[in-house]
Amino acid sequence: MKKEKLAYETALDELKSILEKTQNDEYSMEELSIAIERATQLLKFCEQSLRALQDKIIEIK
Repeated sequence: MKKEKLAYETALDELKSILEKTQNDEYSMEELSIAIERATQLLKFCEQSLRALQDKIIEIK
């Protein structure tokens, strides 16, 4: 994944868009492969963001 400035909400919105396009059969096979790769990257980013937030919350307690 290229280094990019990404917010959790932006990543989540992009994931929702990928899901919607997938459900509506809007991707060619090649595009689908690229979309799946991107979705995987976005999911990892979101998981890391949520873990970091969870760690901060635990630290505050």
